[in-house]
Amino acid sequence: DFGDAVEKWLVARQHTPQGAPLQLAEVYEAYDAMARDTGPGSRERKSQRVMDLLRRATPVEGKYLAKHLTKEMRVGVNELSLLDA
Repeated sequence: DFGDAVEKWLVARQHTPQGAPLQLAEVYEAYDAMARDTGPGSRERKSQRVMDLLRRATPVEGKYLAKHLTKEMRVGVNELSLLDA
């Protein structure tokens, strides 16, 4: 699945998280900001927010960010979650 591919890609590129470790509240805030962002340039800003999260993520965190954003969690977490982003 896509999340596994993201994890493998990050490992293959020897990705090292940059900056402070991700915190759940920050991920929530980023998703909330993406959900509220509309209008010209919003697609680019949303893409930049995702890239900012991935830069700070470990490969496993990147895997689950990708799974959540592509609705591939398969554990019931999609219900009532932040999929608006």
